Amino acid sequence: MNNKKPLLLLSGLLLTIFTSCIFYTPESDQNKEVSPEKNFTNRSEIPFIENCKDDHTTACFQNTISDLILQKVDEKGMILKQDTLQIMVRVNEDGTLSLLDNNTSNESLKKVAASVVSNITNVQPGYLEEQKRYISSGYSWFIIIEDNKLKNRLDYKDF
Repeated sequence: MNNKKPLLLLSGLLLTIFTSCIFYTPESDQNKEVSPEKNFTNRSEIPFIENCKDDHTTACFQNTISDLILQKVDEKGMILKQDTLQIMVRVNEDGTLSLLDNNTSNESLKKVAASVVSNITNVQPGYLEEQKRYISSGYSWFIIIEDNKLKNRLDYKDF
C-alpha cells in the first residue's frame, strides 16, 4: 500500500499541472479588448482596392499594386531600365496584405515592393457568398519594368 501512495500523489499532481496548462490563458490575453470587425462592403470574391471602383477585376487589383510599386520607385529616384519582379500577395480575411514572394535580381526593387505592400491598408478581402464570410486569397504575377514603366499591364476582364 505504501508504494502506491507516492504514485497516486504523483499522478494527481501531473493531472493538475496538465489540466492547468491546457486551460491557461496569459493575463495579457485576458485583458485584451476584441477589436470590432471592419465594416467591409465588398460582396465579390475579388478583393476590392480603392482604385478599382469602376473596374472591380483581378487585373485592376494587380495593376494597382504594380502602379503603387512603380510610384514609390519614382519617388525614390530609382532608374529601372529593364527589371522583372515576381510578386505573390495574400489578401487576408481581415483586409491586411501579406507578401508571400518577392523575387527579383534588383535588391532595391525588392525592398521597395516589400515596403509598398506592407503599407497598403485600403483593401477589402474577397467574400464567399456560399459561406457568408470574408476569405483569404492569394495572387501571383510578374511586373515587367522598362524605363520605369510597367510593360505588362494586365487587361483581362474575366477574373
